[in-house]
This record gives sequence, C-alpha cells and structure tokens, in this order.
Amino acid sequence: MLRRIMAITVTAAAVLALTAGTTLATASVGTVDQNQTIFTGGTGWRGGNALAQTFTAAVAGSLTEVDVYIGGVLPTVQSGAAPAEAPSFNVEITSTDSGDHFPASMLSQQGTTAVIDPGWVQVTFTDPYLVTAGTVYAIVILPLGETNLQWLGTCSATDYTRGDALIDANGWQTVAHYATTQPNPAPFCQQDFAFQELVVAAPAATAAPTTTAPPTSTVSAADNDRGQGPSPLLLGGLCAGVLAAAAAAAFVVRRHNEADRP
Repeated sequence: MLRRIMAITVTAAAVLALTAGTTLATASVGTVDQNQTIFTGGTGWRGGNALAQTFTAAVAGSLTEVDVYIGGVLPTVQSGAAPAEAPSFNVEITSTDSGDHFPASMLSQQGTTAVIDPGWVQVTFTDPYLVTAGTVYAIVILPLGETNLQWLGTCSATDYTRGDALIDANGWQTVAHYATTQPNPAPFCQQDFAFQELVVAAPAATAAPTTTAPPTSTVSAADNDRGQGPSPLLLGGLCAGVLAAAAAAAFVVRRHNEADRP
C-alpha cells in the first residue's frame, strides 16, 4: 500500500532562518571519506517514508560515523501542530544492488533522535562496518512511529557525483524520478541529501620479509669443455696418481741398487 506523502517546500525565507545547528558535527572517531554538505534545497516528507543517500567509498576501513542534516521536525498531518516530543529514527548502512544501487542488505544500524531545530545530527556506530574502497553503500534513515522529517540537500546533480538521494515510495527510487510522478515536482529537487561519512582507515598491509638465496657455483661441465680448465677434484686426482707412480719408481730403483752391491 502506497504511503501517503505530503511535501512542504523550503522557501528562501526558511533557508535564511536556518541559523541553529548549521555547523558540521565534530567528528569523534575517523576521518571524512565522502560528503555532500549543501542543505539549502529540497523538501520534507510526512508519512514516515524511508530516505537514503548512496555513496561510493574511497577509503577502506571501519565506517564509524555518519552525519545528516535534518531541517527540523514537520508539523503533524492531522492538526498542523508540532509534535510534543522530538521524534526518533534509525540510521542504517546497507549494501546496494548491482543494478540501480538501491538499498539491499543491512550491514550496520544505529538508533538516534531527530533535533527540533535545524542542524547536523551526528550518528556514531557502536558496531562499525568494514567498507571496501570502490563499493557503493547507502545511508538509510528510517523514521519510527509518526515521525516526520526534513532531510535537506542539494538540487544540483554536479555537487556530488558518487551517489544519489533516494526515497522508498512503494519501492526505492531516486528523488529526481519520484518528482516526475508528482503534479508539482518542484519541491522534490534533491539530487543528493546533505551527509558525510567517516572511516577509520584500515592499516596498510605489512610487506613480507625478503630472503637472499645462497650463492651458487657458475662453473659447469660445459664450462670445462669450453677451456675453463679441469675441476679442483680432477686436479687433485691427477696429482695423487703422479706422486704414487713416482714413489713406485723410486722403490724399484732402490731395490735394483741394493741388488748390485757386493
């Protein structure tokens, strides 16, 4: 069943009024890998639709934190009054399918609470997921209960080119495509939501130690045939033979001399 969606356009006056919480959250652990920090465009949604921002990781390591820019809490659909308490939502990191890169399997999840004043919401994952460089992932916001949120962003397709803003409206689709199905598409202009994701880079692999092979003789039988001279063993054998022959001859001569004596 298609969930009812109502849009509130962020006017220029409203954008100028976003003075509270407009500074990026201070990173607790990790360094920024991917981000898109423009939050001056787009609309908010009523009705609890899940929203997502895909990104292509450039650094391999543990994804420890994401920051999302929430433009305040929308009034309730029935009365137009602001909710009595700050609504809550979960943030997930998911894999994406190989076709449209829509959210697929959940990899890590963290609960958080929306802020009433516009600003960056910092979400630190207690169970970081090890991302791979060059792989596309999704940051998914899942409103809980009757939560109504404004995840603002940029309406330019060139501010961030390594992902897309998505909405789950009877199935995942880009916000840009969703806009084409609406009578008034202008409010649904987000090409990318405002976000940043932080990674603790994996340590570089340690190179295996190298070993030096023992020296080998370069003299071969073929070298001997090419006039390199006989081997030491052959020379030793020849010398021993010559000495033995000389000793035998000397013995014969000595016996002959002894026989000729009177």
